[in-house]
Amino acid sequence: IIDTKGKIVLPPTYEKITKNKNGVFTVSQDKKFGLINKQGKVIVTPAYASISPFANGLFKVKSDGEYGIINASGQTIVTPKYDGISEVFNGFAQTRLNGKWGFISSKGKIIAEPIYDSVSVFRRGLAPVITDGKLGYLDTTGKIIIQPQYEEAYDGDGSALYEFWQNAAVVAKNGKYGMINKQGQVILDFSYDSISLFNKKGLAIIRQNN
Repeated sequence: IIDTKGKIVLPPTYEKITKNKNGVFTVSQDKKFGLINKQGKVIVTPAYASISPFANGLFKVKSDGEYGIINASGQTIVTPKYDGISEVFNGFAQTRLNGKWGFISSKGKIIAEPIYDSVSVFRRGLAPVITDGKLGYLDTTGKIIIQPQYEEAYDGDGSALYEFWQNAAVVAKNGKYGMINKQGQVILDFSYDSISLFNKKGLAIIRQNN
C-alpha cells in the first residue's frame, strides 16, 4: 500500500489486497483471508476461508465451511455456524442451516433462527415463510404476524405475488387466488384463477372461470 505522496505504507506482504469501505482492506495469504487498516496494521490475521463485505461496516466470513459475521475490528458478531448467509436486502439477510432458513439483520442481530422450510425477502416490514407446506408471514422482530395457512401465488411470468409489494399480498387457498392485508385480513375472497402483480397505480388483472 502506498499513500498519495508515493510513500510506502505497507511493503509487498500479501498475495492480494482488496480495498473495502471505511479504510479497511481484505488481504489474502496462503489462501486464507484477513483484514488490515489503511496504516497496514493487522486487524484480523488471515485465518478465514473467505471474507466479504456484508453491511454497516460488517463482514461475512467463512470458517471450516460455516458462515458468520465480524465487525471491522475483528470482533465476532455472529459466530460462524451457518451453511449460508445471503446478501442483505431491505435491511435483512437470509440464513441457512441444515436445510432450514431464518433471518439476521444488517447489523448482525438474529431475527429468526433457521426453522423454516423456505423464506422470501422482507417487503413493507413482512417476510413470507413456509413451514410444512403452508405460507405465513413474520415481522422484522421475528414474530409470526400471519399464521402459516396459505399457498404461494405466482404471476404468469413467475413473479412472487405473495410478497407485500403493496400493502396487500396475493395468496392462494385450495388452488384459488385471493388477497390479504398486512394484518392478515382477507380483503378479496379466494375465488380467482389468477391475479397479476399490481401496477404503479395499484391495479391488477384478475381472472375468474376462464
